[in-house]
Amino acid sequence: MATKDGVYQTENGLWAYRFSILIDGKRISRKKTTDDYGNKLKTRTAALKARAAAITAAHVEMEGKRKISRRTVKEVFEEYCEKGRTGKMYNTNLKQDSLWKNHLCSR
Repeated sequence: MATKDGVYQTENGLWAYRFSILIDGKRISRKKTTDDYGNKLKTRTAALKARAAAITAAHVEMEGKRKISRRTVKEVFEEYCEKGRTGKMYNTNLKQDSLWKNHLCSR
């Protein structure tokens, strides 16, 4: 017995859900008969709630897999100088600039 909302009843009387969504050009398909805790889905409402939780978890999972852009050490240091050094003491900034100029930049 299939329904339009992605949940269906299995032959043994329990419920299951399925979904297929597209996130950032990648298709994620899941089909399960249990919730996040491993409990069997005994009612249609439980299946709907588990499906909604699984879709949310898939979105969160894909957000965590964002690509890390490759940058040079110089670009990272310049960004730190612009955004990360506000509120630091003057001598700290001088020391960091000195370390960069005398030791790190040449490498």
